[in-house]
Amino acid sequence: MPMRFRTLSLVALSCGAFVVLGGQPCAAQQAAAQQSARQPRAIELEKLTWVDNPNIPAGSKIAWLVGGPGQAALYTFRVRFPGNYRVMPHTHPDDRVYTVVSGNWSIGLGTTFDSAAAKFYPPGAVYFLPANTPHFHLSPSESVAQVTGPGPTATVYVNAADDPRRKP
Repeated sequence: MPMRFRTLSLVALSCGAFVVLGGQPCAAQQAAAQQSARQPRAIELEKLTWVDNPNIPAGSKIAWLVGGPGQAALYTFRVRFPGNYRVMPHTHPDDRVYTVVSGNWSIGLGTTFDSAAAKFYPPGAVYFLPANTPHFHLSPSESVAQVTGPGPTATVYVNAADDPRRKP
């Protein structure tokens, strides 16, 4: 067995014992997980895990493909909106590239929600949104978009009262 794998095995065993005994994952285990995430791999779309998206109103789902919101690295996720869905004006601190996967994805620019200002894009369309650009979404029918950008990322609402994370 090559030395690199023996060392990694020993670190994994020692960290694994720590976690089994109720501790938090150690730095070596976290580093190994991050290194694993940076390996070439296929992402099997039929195996995506869709979960509630806490950053926007209830009903949307998100599936992370690469990275995560708090990581200082490239991320890609898919977001699914149900029909008759709205996301009020907000910004993100990072540039984003939206690719429409299905449905008619919409985006409107500005600090005030205005359904007449929303532009709809068909599957295959790509939309670039610079960092800190106020925008909103409107989805009359189910739609899915893939979002890629340089992390870390966040969602900041123009009006704090619109932020679903602040609601009971």
